[in-house]
Amino acid sequence: GLEVFGTYETMSGITMTDANTRFNQLALEGLYYLGEKRNFFGGIRYNNVHDTENDISVNRFQVGAGWYLIPSVLIKAEYVNQRYYNSSIYGENAGFNGFMIETAVSF
Repeated sequence: GLEVFGTYETMSGITMTDANTRFNQLALEGLYYLGEKRNFFGGIRYNNVHDTENDISVNRFQVGAGWYLIPSVLIKAEYVNQRYYNSSIYGENAGFNGFMIETAVSF
């Protein structure tokens, strides 16, 4: 019942104002499914995006659990902690943390 995902991306280029730009992103996720029909799961996720030209970064950490009520309806609860470092847009060390509950219906 264990699933693990990972992504590493890098991007570089020139902005519309002719400034150099370069970003790196790292994303890791692990899910573990439970139940006879694998309709319950717990998971953890980490994501980091770093602007190497301006030394600005965003870190996001999530941990949660979910239940597929039926295959097309998901109910889940998560704790999220997201921080912005050295951001001139959002302020020094801005961010948020807290709990969220959501329902998703797929069709």
